[in-house]
Amino acid sequence: MNKFLKILKQFLKIETCIALATLFIGGIAISFAAIFIKLSESEISPNATTFNRLWIAFVALGLWNGIKSISIKLKPTEQSEKPQIYTPQNVGMLITLGLFYVTFQCVWAWSLTQTNIAISTLLHNLTPIFISLGAWLLFRQQFDGRFWIGMVLAVGGTIGLGLKDLQMTSGELGGDFAALISAVLYGGYLLTIEQLRPNLSTNTILMWGSLIGTIVLLPILLVNQEQLFPSSPLGWLAVICLAFICHVIGQGLVIYSINQLSATFVSLFLVLNPAFTAFEAGFILSEHLSFLSWISLFISLLGVSLTFFSKSIHKQEKEPLNSI
Repeated sequence: MNKFLKILKQFLKIETCIALATLFIGGIAISFAAIFIKLSESEISPNATTFNRLWIAFVALGLWNGIKSISIKLKPTEQSEKPQIYTPQNVGMLITLGLFYVTFQCVWAWSLTQTNIAISTLLHNLTPIFISLGAWLLFRQQFDGRFWIGMVLAVGGTIGLGLKDLQMTSGELGGDFAALISAVLYGGYLLTIEQLRPNLSTNTILMWGSLIGTIVLLPILLVNQEQLFPSSPLGWLAVICLAFICHVIGQGLVIYSINQLSATFVSLFLVLNPAFTAFEAGFILSEHLSFLSWISLFISLLGVSLTFFSKSIHKQEKEPLNSI
């Protein structure tokens, strides 16, 4: 009982509550990504969709950081953020972060051209399995039994949510496999953020990650002679919403939450994205949840709720292996 009260007291810390709130809002914002990507890909390729997402986000974040810098110079007494620490290791991790992000976004965007939204989002959000394995192997992070049970329920519920679509799309193995690979890459992305977050701010991580992804994608698009930009107002609206809602707001809030919460828990919470996407698709694309989907959603929510009372929700001090 004392152990439970101690965990509950830690969970009710104001910093933890704020991190959970930002993670929830960020998760909802990110859940719109599959819909905006699908709309964008009616005009441009998956790579071009990701390119527009990243350069628009970079420009927005760059302007915001520039305005903040000018404001600080005009008001020297104004409290500024903690200094950003650009060690060679952090610069290397920023480059790695950008490569992880642009790769998983391109792979996932391509998967959406090969299979439907539900199955692609389902497989993409199996990240907790891979990130837990990575955290254990690379950083010796330990997880208690409550967290493992919660993860099994949450991931199992997510699989149940897309079970009907799995049966319907079993022949589209290329798109399904690409979505699964994107889950592995997203796990690497979140683990890299967890290592960067103590030294760099949310805006800095997101801005430089967006710039690196843009630099990587531009020559690929030019060599392949792909159309760079959307050709209609609807296409532009899709990529602008993708950049601001899903990237700047969604990814930004997720990165912010990792300052208090472990990357493993964040990835587990984001398995609820297929449920959010299903609700949104119901309004936008006239798709509806079946009775089995409602049961699966309840199981996923139960699993995530169970992990709330696990010590694994909080960041742990980890010593990376010498080879990392």
